[in-house]
This record gives sequence, C-alpha cells and structure tokens, in this order.
Amino acid sequence: MDHNRTPLFDAIKQYIDTKPAYFRIPGHRFEKGINKKWTDVVGEAIFKFDLTETPFLDDLHNPKGVIKEAQDLAKEVFKADRTYFLINGTTCGNEAMVTSTAFEGEEILIPRNAHKSVLMGLVISGATPKYIMRKY
Repeated sequence: MDHNRTPLFDAIKQYIDTKPAYFRIPGHRFEKGINKKWTDVVGEAIFKFDLTETPFLDDLHNPKGVIKEAQDLAKEVFKADRTYFLINGTTCGNEAMVTSTAFEGEEILIPRNAHKSVLMGLVISGATPKYIMRKY
C-alpha cells in the first residue's frame, strides 16, 4: 500500500473545491461565522476542513470509502490489526479506552491524577479503580 497517499484529505479537498452550500454541523458553517480574532491568526481556510455528515466523504461509523482506506493505511503503519479514527476529542477516546478494556467487577490501574474522562469511563464500565500515585 502506498503510504504517501492521503485519501481522506484528498476527498475533503475535492469537496471543498466544489464550493458547496453547507447546511450541516458544525455551527461555523464551512468557515462562515468564525470570530475575526481566530481568522486573523489561523486564516479562514482551515475551518473548511471541519466537516461532518456530508454524504461525499464516507461514514465514520460504517466506513466503506475514503475513511476505510485511510484507516487501512494507518493500520499498516501502526502494524495493528485494526485502526479507527477518533471523533469527539480525547474525552471520547479515554472513555472508549476504559470501556473496551475493563469490565464490570474487574480492576484497573488508574493514575491518581487521571483526567475526569478516564473516571467517567470507569463509571460507564463498572470497573473498580486501583489508584497509583505519580512520581515527580
């Protein structure tokens, strides 16, 4: 597989180039409505790449096109059996990490200073934390 390919990026760029009328989330509406303080620093073009729910870019929950291809490329690079792209930020990822590895009644080691999203993962999973103190 050619690891220099960027299928998802290329598809997003192609979509942007069509100059679509965008009526989906996120609320900044395809770079419209961004505070000038932001655009003065980072420019406007970056906000065009923050896309969700457009039928032209595959489906993250059931990828069959460019997202699947990009995840397969990442899987090979990471030498993993499977690779999934994370959405909703680190909180969602931390909750998924805990709920997929620790189950109700099981114990899991957690640093005492863990982010609250890890603790939410514990609540969701039903696992019991065994706290460890960080050494500085």
